[in-house]
Amino acid sequence: FSALDMQNRHKLQEQLIGVWKRFENTIVFVTHDVDEAVYLADKIVIMDKNPGRIANIIEVDIERPRKRDSKEFIALQETIVEDLSKIDTEEKAYWLGFLYADGSVGSSDNRIELALAEKDLHHLEKFKKFIGLDNKISYREKTKAYRYSFKDYTFKQHLINKGCVPKKSLILTFPTEEQVPRELIRHFIRGYFDGDGHFTNTEKCFEVGFISTEEFIVECLKALPDDLNKDCKIKNVNDKWEIPKKY
Repeated sequence: FSALDMQNRHKLQEQLIGVWKRFENTIVFVTHDVDEAVYLADKIVIMDKNPGRIANIIEVDIERPRKRDSKEFIALQETIVEDLSKIDTEEKAYWLGFLYADGSVGSSDNRIELALAEKDLHHLEKFKKFIGLDNKISYREKTKAYRYSFKDYTFKQHLINKGCVPKKSLILTFPTEEQVPRELIRHFIRGYFDGDGHFTNTEKCFEVGFISTEEFIVECLKALPDDLNKDCKIKNVNDKWEIPKKY
């Protein structure tokens, strides 16, 4: 019922419960809304992707009729959101890094957006496949860029909890170990570099760099392998910080 406004969505949820009570049949209901899952289900099956598999099964031991403002309801919602938001694969870590660099998180709504240049359309298609939503990729003639966006409150909260916040350009911080496990941090950095990194190859040197806040870059350098040459300078570029590294 995600396409409906909240009032009509709640009405249909009540009607579905009424049908279930009347016929006493087992109902398999697919939703991306944690609130809806907790309100309707006796058992919640959390699916993972690529490959599709059952990641977790949660029994909902809350008496009916359920109240959305009850402690039990809110606590179960928080548990599920935390379970869903775990960065536990290389792919999740990579795309979080990419969204840190190039993603946009709405400040006044629940919109998540990623816009890339024409030449990077294939990468946007990979992101769409990773997200698993049917929203279409649109093209902006004015900016010569492709755009993929969707609205999802739960996904937005996932990103905020992982440090990818609205209006992040000048306040971005490097993720903590709780946000991204250190065994996956190199994949996060790889995603960030693909979004905001660059390299230059000249006769004298090969230069690698990326742009972020000073705090992000300093902590990123600490996370890089110890055997990597980190003798580099961080410079201010129009209130952003850039790390160029020459080889």
